[in-house]
Amino acid sequence: MTKYFFITSAFILIISSYSFAQNDLSLDNRFRLAQNYEEAGQLEKAEAILRELVNINSYNYSYFDALTRILIKQKKYSEASELIENRLKQTPQDINLYGLLGSVYFMSDNVTKAYESWERGLKINKSSIVALRVIANYAIENRAFEKAIEILKRGKEISDEPEIFSIDLANIYLANMRFTDAANEFCDLIIKKPEQISNVKIRINYYSDNHNAVEQFIEAIKKKIKEKPSPVLYDLLSYNYSLIGKYELAFQLLVEYEEKTNGNGNTIFSFAQNALQNKEYSAALKAFEYLIKKNTNPQMMPAIKYYYSASLEAAYNEKYKNEIDSWKSYREITIVNEDEIKKIIKSYEDVVKDYPQSSFYPQALYRIAEINFNLLNNIQKAESLYTLINLRAANTDFSILSFLQKGKIAIHQNRFENAKSLFYSQWFFSGVR
Repeated sequence: MTKYFFITSAFILIISSYSFAQNDLSLDNRFRLAQNYEEAGQLEKAEAILRELVNINSYNYSYFDALTRILIKQKKYSEASELIENRLKQTPQDINLYGLLGSVYFMSDNVTKAYESWERGLKINKSSIVALRVIANYAIENRAFEKAIEILKRGKEISDEPEIFSIDLANIYLANMRFTDAANEFCDLIIKKPEQISNVKIRINYYSDNHNAVEQFIEAIKKKIKEKPSPVLYDLLSYNYSLIGKYELAFQLLVEYEEKTNGNGNTIFSFAQNALQNKEYSAALKAFEYLIKKNTNPQMMPAIKYYYSASLEAAYNEKYKNEIDSWKSYREITIVNEDEIKKIIKSYEDVVKDYPQSSFYPQALYRIAEINFNLLNNIQKAESLYTLINLRAANTDFSILSFLQKGKIAIHQNRFENAKSLFYSQWFFSGVR
């Protein structure tokens, strides 16, 4: 009897499990059918199926979420809000449901009820930083910016990490062209988290073409410096001055920053490179000269001295560009201000002499060769330097360029077989690499 009962019970259990599995499969098929109807734009048919599924399994979030979406698409906001309220009775602590409910009310132009719904969620989740950010995001999605600002400010006041709210507030202010407010938040952020300075600069750079915006950033930062003279603010102020072309003033501020932080010169080096790239040669030279004099980071000195030399050369070319036709392959060269040219060469020679093992050695040699070739018409000297590069820096791009330049010289001197050999060498070595 016991054996019979056990077999019967097992059979019933198997049949029941199979039945439930079949039922789940049926529900899944109907859910996929509803999704197909939605994709086809047949929203009423999708809604009918989803309502049935929600009635069968009211705890299934996928059914609830899909039905809510369908109702919103049909602008059935009253029915959507009722559905969400019923869901809240099951999970009253779910902050996202309050956010969604407020969004539905906002879409129906019932701003008062939207705000009430969001506040209900915040009241239930008292002092929750996560809840404040979640609800603020719902407000931002609905472009309820003032409400979002209000909520984020509350979060900033009670949070142990107020800087996370500064980022969100700054983004809202920027979206609404409130540049002074955005700058204040950026300042608060980097005072607490100086390592965020690079991210702040990136955000500000988006508005670099908006002179009015940068001017507002500058005024706000200057005011903040008077209130809280944090060194990192000098860096940020300098960056903003450089955006509007005031490189000399930007450099002075960076010197103050370096002195206040006992820095190693990295910030000024980056500034100098930026000034060189933007053809602000006077500021670049001052910055590189400052770094050479201070010598606070010996490991950077090869790069500093090389780019100082490059700045001298670029400044010379800019000054005399109308008098030197350096763009021509071969020309009647007019030597303009030979003393300045010799100063540039001497500067590069110091790099070659002092740092023969650095990556800047072949670069400096190549620049000396180019200056002799293009500015002094000293072809023999240039050719010997190109050959030196081929011998001492054979596996570099500058060696390949040197073969190319020697080939041009050979053509100019009617040494065609020699030119052919040199061009082959240039091709061979570039192919190997």
